[in-house]
Amino acid sequence: MSALDGRLFVGVDVGGSSVKAVVTDDARNVLSQVQLPTDASDANALLTSAATAVDRVLDDVGDAKTVAGIGIGVPGQVDPATGVVRMAMNLNIGDEGVPIGTSIADRFEVDTTVENDVRAAAVGAFEALQPRTPDLHTLVYLSIGTGVSAGVVVGGELFRGRDGLAGEIGHVVVDEDGPECACGLRGCLEAVVAGPALRAMWPSVDGKHARDLYRAAAAGDATAAAAAHRLTVRLTETVQWLAIAYGADLLVMGGGVGSLGEPLLSPIRDRLSAFADRSELAGRMVPPDRVVAMPTGHPTGAIGAAVLARERLGDGRAGSKGGQEARTAATGSDGGGST
Repeated sequence: MSALDGRLFVGVDVGGSSVKAVVTDDARNVLSQVQLPTDASDANALLTSAATAVDRVLDDVGDAKTVAGIGIGVPGQVDPATGVVRMAMNLNIGDEGVPIGTSIADRFEVDTTVENDVRAAAVGAFEALQPRTPDLHTLVYLSIGTGVSAGVVVGGELFRGRDGLAGEIGHVVVDEDGPECACGLRGCLEAVVAGPALRAMWPSVDGKHARDLYRAAAAGDATAAAAAHRLTVRLTETVQWLAIAYGADLLVMGGGVGSLGEPLLSPIRDRLSAFADRSELAGRMVPPDRVVAMPTGHPTGAIGAAVLARERLGDGRAGSKGGQEARTAATGSDGGGST
């Protein structure tokens, strides 16, 4: 019997609007999940939001003493040595940083690992899709929300690249005459297809800009149809880049915009099918049926964080310790793909 048998793992996905948390067992079954509003008014409020989500999800299970590890997915730059998160703008975290990893480890006296939110979601997507896709080897998770980013899983292992930046495509310039990006450049992919760009293209009273845009396009609104087509063209290019660069078996779309589902996926698949009709090579490189989306509401990021917490303990790199002895792993770099 493994030393981890019978233990529980908590995964937390900290977003700009909500904090999601799950509890999984050693067989990776989700036992409980919660979603709470994020209070990002200051660092203490943010840490309280994350801790409250952990408390709440553990209350549902009823026995916090069996927790072996906590995993946290969070936007921004994650320091690999300290667990300090920086430059998560939608959480009001600047360059001064917030020690999320050690704070949670000390509070709950359990080993804590921190990962960029999009990379954690990539692990969660692999976890969800691999059982029904036995030959799944390489998965790319494309998150389109407040920002744009991708996470890559190869052979079941998170691929971070030399500097932990694998998949960071939001600030690739795709149109030098395009809108100004928050990074200071013009025409970055993020500035063209992410949430703020959609708000500029198609204002919505309830914040559901992508949903309302595609509904208006389907209803025959010419302006909406033109905007949706521009979005489809850019996203199809992005899917091709990622799928070909990483040789992906599946490209999974997520995030606030990416989880829209068929209204977003269908025109992308149609465009890929048109390319395949004209080029056998194009069809082999990016088959349309390999582009999928995670269901709306699926706690992909939180599940991925829990998996990472389990894997960290399972490979012998850390033990379950508390207080000042809690070992905090922090991996990844800048993200911002999720909302």
